[in-house]
Amino acid sequence: MKTKLIEIIKEASELFKEGYYGTKKTSFKGKKDLVTQYDVAVETFLKEKFTEEFRDFNIIAEESDNKDIEFNNSIIIDPIDGTTNFVNGLVHCAISVGVYKNKKPYMGIVYNPILDQLYFAEVGKGAFLNDEKISVNQDHELMTSLMATGFPYTGATNREDLDFVIKNLEAI
Repeated sequence: MKTKLIEIIKEASELFKEGYYGTKKTSFKGKKDLVTQYDVAVETFLKEKFTEEFRDFNIIAEESDNKDIEFNNSIIIDPIDGTTNFVNGLVHCAISVGVYKNKKPYMGIVYNPILDQLYFAEVGKGAFLNDEKISVNQDHELMTSLMATGFPYTGATNREDLDFVIKNLEAI
């Protein structure tokens, strides 16, 4: 399954790169969730290929109507994870795919076609970046640790979400 998923994701990355380096038409779903024609094109490509290849799996995708889909054996797609970065020419964007088996997380793949970085993790097998095993830093001292966060920027709960992040940062 891993090999075929990666093969299909890398095929879809050609559309991703075409959009990254090309002209984008943007719109919004909701108040602030940016969407481009490439979100839809990459998602459509992945859904078609995954449906054909993995018939026993439901396909759940960010830009699609996912009503009435049972979250059991599922492939979850974010066709352009980091659309704001993608639209603004920032390299931190990717195709993200998760796999659930028997209603539990099983595998995740995040591919950044711009940097050619493929992150892969599977339950019981660890995590990898371009086939090199990676692990969590064992440093438990806050003063020498690296901490990163994303700040929420969407919808009506914006202030509430931001307050939550700030409160937790202050606690550290």
